[in-house]
This record gives sequence, structure tokens and C-alpha cells, in this order.
Amino acid sequence: MMIKKLFPKSDFSKNVLTLLTGTSIAQAIPIAISPVLTRIYTPNDFGIYALYMSLASILSVISTGRYELSLLLPKKDEDAFSLLSLSLFLSFLFSIFISIIIYFFNVQIVLILGNPNIERWLYFIPISIFFTGLFQTLTYWSNRNKQYKTIAKGRVSQSSGTAISNLILSLNNSNGKGLIIGGIIGRITGSLYILFSTWKKDKPKIKSVKYFKILALAKRYIIFPKYNTSHAVLNIFSSKSPIFILSSYFTSSSVGLYSLAERIIMLPSGLLASGISQPFYKKMADYKNEGKNIFPLLKKTCNTLVAISVGPFLFLFILGPTIFGFVFGEDWKTAGTIIQILVPFFLLRFIGSVISNIVYVFNEQKKALNIEIVHTFLRVLALLIGCLYNNFYIALILFSIVSTIISAYRLYWYLEIAKNSSTNE
Repeated sequence: MMIKKLFPKSDFSKNVLTLLTGTSIAQAIPIAISPVLTRIYTPNDFGIYALYMSLASILSVISTGRYELSLLLPKKDEDAFSLLSLSLFLSFLFSIFISIIIYFFNVQIVLILGNPNIERWLYFIPISIFFTGLFQTLTYWSNRNKQYKTIAKGRVSQSSGTAISNLILSLNNSNGKGLIIGGIIGRITGSLYILFSTWKKDKPKIKSVKYFKILALAKRYIIFPKYNTSHAVLNIFSSKSPIFILSSYFTSSSVGLYSLAERIIMLPSGLLASGISQPFYKKMADYKNEGKNIFPLLKKTCNTLVAISVGPFLFLFILGPTIFGFVFGEDWKTAGTIIQILVPFFLLRFIGSVISNIVYVFNEQKKALNIEIVHTFLRVLALLIGCLYNNFYIALILFSIVSTIISAYRLYWYLEIAKNSSTNE
């Protein structure tokens, strides 16, 4: 494997390979059953599922205040465990808060979303929020402690739980029920696996958690909720903006076709990026604490990512519609065309997502937020222009162009951060 050649006999290489093994299994499961699911569930079902998951994803980002991202930064494990407790507590409180909002304003929320089929599923969103926050927080804690086998097994548990539930619940499918409930079950399964593993190893650390220490750490790392929460919400909203905006102007089936295209390309690339980015984040934090030059590591990693990703993305760009029509059925051939439109953006997004944690290492959250504000505005504007012309493809083409340009700029900026940090040492 190319990563092993670049980092021979290093802990970083071993950690990446451990996560990649787990994520490869985790990504193989949903991809393997996708041809079955597309013959059971309709594009309309996938559209409802995509709308639900988009809303749950945005709210999940807010739930922890993004304090889970700070878990790798304290030198003392006791401080990091206090931050873990803070993150989980905030996620629980936020889930309760959203439950109350949905109970009293369900009808109004449905009207805003413009899709009456989502009404009954809104009540399940707090469950998704809490278990997503739990999974994310415990994943970063496991990363800090280099428990990469735990992370890998947790992802496989989540993926397999979702897949099995999707298939079983399809026997009584109605409006994407099997997709939504299957996704919830998968999150619960993965979260509980990591929770039990963490509990066995770190139960004694609970004694070190003190109320005043949590308050002090919350203040010390206030930059994460102050800047990164807004940034993360904008990032997810802008990436999911096609789901929200297109569902208001076009049919749920159109949204379902887009969601399948995104699902198939993001499952492997997203999980692969996550498998590399977490140990890479840990390594960057260690480099900074030790006063080492990060730029050569960042540059080498970018070159590796380009080498391993260009071929697969080019293959999808050339043969997207043919592949989708054959594998998923003729009803889904259009999803292959959508992938052709989005390939340049998804390629740059994959590379950028691996190294984006450099923003947290060097406290560049404020500029990252400003970039995301511009990015979100331009993406929404691009989609609205296409929708005003009542043309689904124009909306996606403009969306892809804007996303590709901003993603390219972000990559350049990440490299500049690393380069400037080396000259300032």
C-alpha cells in the first residue's frame, strides 16, 4: 500500500492502516447492498431519507459545541476526559431541547422544509442527534489514546447495523421507513460498541471529573463553540443545500437520485478520508507540541492522496451513467450523470477533508469560518439560479463549479498555513 511505503514501520502508518482496514469493511457493506436497496426502495424513499439525514446532521454538529475536536489538544488526560464529559453532557441537553422544539412546532417545521412526508420522522431526530454526538466524541477520545482498533470496529458495527436493518425493515417498507430507522439503529449500534469499550478502559477516570475543572476547560477552549460550531453548521448546510433547496423546487425523486450519487461517492471517499485524517490530526498536534516542521508531512500526504484518488474519480467521470444503470437499475442511471457533474468537487473535497484539521492545530478557525460563509452564500446562490430557470442540471453544474473553486482555494490555504508555521519557528 502506498501509505505504508511513505511511512515505513512508523506508528502513523500502522494507525492509518488499522483504520483503513476497518473503514474498508465498513464502506464495503453499504456499497454491496446498495444494488439491492435501489431495487427495493424508490428514488422518492431515498429523497425522504436524505432530507431526514441532512437535518439530523446539521443539528448533530451543534449538539456538542464542537468540544470533541479539542480532545487531542490538552497535555493531561484528566483535562481531555473532562472535555469528553462536557461534550457528551451538551449533546444530551441539546437532544432534549430539540425534542421540545419538535413537539411544539412540528407543523411549522414541515412547512419550512416543504415536504409533508417528513412530519412523523421529525420525532426521531433527537435520537439521531444524541447518538451521533456520542459516536463522534468517543471516536476523538479513542483517537487521543490511539485506540484505532476500537474506532475501526465501531464503524463496522455502525455500518453493518444499518445495512442489516435496511434489509429487514424493507419487508414492510413505507416512505423510506427502512432507510431512516436502519440509519438510526446503525448509529446506536456503533455508539454503544465504542461506549462499552471506553467504559472498560477508562471508568476510573470518572473520578477526575470536577465541575469547576469543566467550566475552566470550557472557557479555555471556547474558540471551538465560538467559531467552529458556526463553521461546521455552515459547512454541512452548504454541502446539504442541494437536498434542502432542490426538494423545494423539484420532486423527492430528483432529490433521491442526487442523494444516491452522493451516497455512493461519499461512502468510500468519506470513510477513507476519516480513516487517514484522525491519526493525521493526532500526528500534526504532536508535531506542533514538539516544535517539528509540519509542511513536509502535509505535502507528502497531499501527493499520496492525489495518487490514490485520481484514478477512481476519473473512472466515475467517464462511465458514471453506464455503471449506475447496470448496477442499480435503469431508474437510477441519472444518478451517474449527477456524479459526472460533481466529480471535480468531490475529488478536491476528499483531499481537503484529510488535512483540514490543521485549522484546529494552528487556531485558524476564524478565517475558516469566513471562508465557509462565502462558500455557503455562493453555493446557495448557484442552486437558486438553476432553480429559477427550472433546470435541475444547471443548478447542479453551478453548484459544482462554485464548490470546486472554493475547495481548491482551501487546499492552497492549508498548505500556506503549514509553510508559514515552519518559517515562524
